[in-house]
Amino acid sequence: MSTSTTEPSSTESSRAEVPRDLVCGLVMLAVVAVFLGNAGEVGAGKYDWLFPVVLSYALGGLALVLVVRGLLGKGERISVVPAVLRGQGIDVAVFSILSVLYVALVRPVGFWIMSALTIFAAAVYLDTRRSTRGALISSVVAILTCVVAYLVLTRVFYISFPPPPWW
Repeated sequence: MSTSTTEPSSTESSRAEVPRDLVCGLVMLAVVAVFLGNAGEVGAGKYDWLFPVVLSYALGGLALVLVVRGLLGKGERISVVPAVLRGQGIDVAVFSILSVLYVALVRPVGFWIMSALTIFAAAVYLDTRRSTRGALISSVVAILTCVVAYLVLTRVFYISFPPPPWW
């Protein structure tokens, strides 16, 4: 007679979980609150055109459906503690930090330089065999990508970019 069990281990069963639909619905309601809070009355708000208001109401309706499904316990359950805090999903944390740094430094440093640095940092981080040669290739690719993008946007599409603040 086999003694295999299908019960979760003690570490899995002690982990608090919440329905994914409930979390998604609450996030969607927060987005709706931000957009409707900024919309105001027609003609008076920052986002006063009809399109975002109607989309906000539609998103709010879907969010309410998800919240009700979550409260009823339907759907997949996810851990209350994010994977990053459990020692998983480090890549997501690294790219979140990289994105925050990009947004914080794009104005003082400049769009093209920050874009090249971000592409370089992402390429070096994702390289499984980190080496000097790989870093050199990543830097060349990052610079060429930004130069080609700049030339295409300015020469083909005639988009003008403001000069960097230090120029």
